[in-house]
Amino acid sequence: MGLPGVRNDQRFLTKANRAQHAQEIGGIFGPLFEEKPKEHWIEFLEGCDVPCGPVNNVREVVAAPRVQAREMIIEMDHPKVGKIKMAGSPIKSSLTPVCFRCPPPLLGQDTDMILSQLGYSREEIDSFKTEGVI
Repeated sequence: MGLPGVRNDQRFLTKANRAQHAQEIGGIFGPLFEEKPKEHWIEFLEGCDVPCGPVNNVREVVAAPRVQAREMIIEMDHPKVGKIKMAGSPIKSSLTPVCFRCPPPLLGQDTDMILSQLGYSREEIDSFKTEGVI
């Protein structure tokens, strides 16, 4: 990789030493990895039999062909904000396909219903609100 002396540097010879000097490793390799795109480094490292993989940002994950092919990002209409994108189900079965019937709730949208199903009275729920508990 063009880093003479790193291979035999005592700080990096053992796993324990590398863990102890992780910041220094980042300082050495970080700038080097920034010089070329990650695809270059993945190909290079795989060619050296180093197990590796990309670290993708959200935009890259969403655009990935396998994410699209598996329908891992779905669109749904939300009554307050319009069309939203959200994670699809990782469970895929042709016999029992997943059906998304409603969008995710707004913060606190189902609180009263859940608390009443847990046995709290209307008065108790109102007092929780008054006291700032919910």
